[in-house]
Amino acid sequence: MKLITAEEARNLAGPSLEDKIESLSKTIEALAKEGRRSCRTAYDHRLDGDLWEDGAYHKINEWKRAKEILEHHGYKVMFYYDCGGQFVDMYTLIEW
Repeated sequence: MKLITAEEARNLAGPSLEDKIESLSKTIEALAKEGRRSCRTAYDHRLDGDLWEDGAYHKINEWKRAKEILEHHGYKVMFYYDCGGQFVDMYTLIEW
């Protein structure tokens, strides 16, 4: 029987939530040094769940956990969704 290791499975699954937040932290730091006070992150289809499953991206578990972590560190986190035309515009706005 062939069973992959837990480490191999983690590598296949992609970055963890902590890895994503660490990467975002570097982006926030760079933007803050430029005098910016906010940033947008695009919808990431690889998050835990399917956007269309329940019709609400903001209910996805990993997004909610990331929001909690960021808000705990003093950030304001909002989900933006606009379907005013042919295309949907959605992103997370993070302010500091």
